[in-house]
Amino acid sequence: ANYPVLDNEENASGITTINAAFKKTAEDYVASVKEEYQEDVEALYLEEQEDFTAYAFEMNVTLDFDATDILSGVVTEYANTGGAHPNTVKTGFAYNKATGAEMALTDVMVGTEAEIQEKVIAAFEALIDEAPDTFSEDAKATLEKEIANVEFYMAEDGVHFFFQLYTIAPYSSGFQEVVFPYAEDVTVYTTATAE
Repeated sequence: ANYPVLDNEENASGITTINAAFKKTAEDYVASVKEEYQEDVEALYLEEQEDFTAYAFEMNVTLDFDATDILSGVVTEYANTGGAHPNTVKTGFAYNKATGAEMALTDVMVGTEAEIQEKVIAAFEALIDEAPDTFSEDAKATLEKEIANVEFYMAEDGVHFFFQLYTIAPYSSGFQEVVFPYAEDVTVYTTATAE
């Protein structure tokens, strides 16, 4: 599990809080994978030593937006447990760097949550109209039901929105995103690894 470590020479409390949150996310991920799979994998290995295919798990925290007051990006969890294909789960995040608090959608965009969600639905509907074969047949109907679960993060080109795989599109289509544009500067960070 890989996560960024923000430079914090001035020992700012917000940055300390964010660094602790990233570290905890990585450690919790490693612990949960071990708890959920280790016994089963060990038993499977003993049963099928010659034909055993190792399971693979990976978690990465990437920073897509590092501005003066805001830090945002995506946590990506990858699991290959011997099925037809691996599975990936992504979670967006945005932090207020001064306080270390996670930001809500209404902290990032103008409007109430319902108003922002309507804009996101309209943007996805336009994307579906552009490339209907990329999406599931019931994608537009699913948008209304799943909008509360939409993920967001900020990147250099704007605020990105996406749903988990299978929600509105098949696995083969990957994560479909819509972007609400703006412009900002990005700064530098380092990374660390949890084992």
